[in-house]
This record gives sequence, C-alpha cells and structure tokens, in this order.
Amino acid sequence: MDWYGRVEVHQASWGFADLWYHLNGGPSIQYDYGSAPSVSMSGNVVVEVHEGSNGSLWYRAGPVNGSRIAFGPGLQYDSGYFPSVSIVGNTVVEVHQGTSSCPGPLWYRVGTLEGQRIAWSNSFQYDQGCSPSVATDGHLVYEVHQAGPDVGPMWSRLGFLQ
Repeated sequence: MDWYGRVEVHQASWGFADLWYHLNGGPSIQYDYGSAPSVSMSGNVVVEVHEGSNGSLWYRAGPVNGSRIAFGPGLQYDSGYFPSVSIVGNTVVEVHQGTSSCPGPLWYRVGTLEGQRIAWSNSFQYDQGCSPSVATDGHLVYEVHQAGPDVGPMWSRLGFLQ
C-alpha cells in the first residue's frame, strides 16, 4: 500500500492458476496466470512478480488508472521460485529462491522502473534459505527468510540501496 491506495494479489487455486488483484477493496480482476504472486506499490505505480512454468519468473508493472491497474505485458526476468518484490520511487528490489529445494540459494536483483518495463541489474546470490520476502523504505532494504523447510529459525538482513 501507499498513499495512493492498497493492492492485493492472489492465485485462484493451488498450483498454476489464474492470478487476480484487488485495488482499494474493489472487485477481483484477473490479470495473468502463474503462482506465488507478490506485489508492491509506490505512489500510483504497481509492480507484481510471480512464478511461471518450469521455474520462470515474470513481472508486470503499471500505473493505477481509476479502479484498475494499467499493467504492461508480462515479461520474464529470471528463473527461480517464491519471488518477492518491493518498489520505492522508481527503484525495484526483488528476491527469490534459486531452486525449488529448501533450503537453497537466495538471489536478489535491483531494477529501475521505466514506464511499464524494468531495466534489471544482474542477479546476485546473497544467502541460503527458503521463502524470502523483501521490503524497502527510502534507501533501506529489509529481507527475511526461513532457514529451512520446517518450523524453525527465521533470518533477516538489512541493506542499503546504492
């Protein structure tokens, strides 16, 4: 959520399924197909990431337009699992598992939003674990992830955008 409003994304059922969003508590709107969606909003711009088939990672970005999001086309940006995204201004930070194994390598990338497209940096491995999640606030980046597949330790990292 941001000053402009709030957005929520979800998949319709287990496995690969229709992906839907709610904007400001409005009706569900179907926007893509996949799994494990994550969304972030900065001002009136929304960035969404999700898994496609065979470990592909995809994103959509676009401005809020009335009661809808004017998403650009779905574009593949990497390979991996369980992506999470955060946007602050026009800077996008994304984290994901590199393999479906848990624990496995965790990767991040940073990108610059240009309209409905993101100019991504290379991916960098930063840790081992499962199910990472990322948030940004100004130049701060906060990441959390599970140490393993079962109930147990959670790990976190604090970083700075440069």
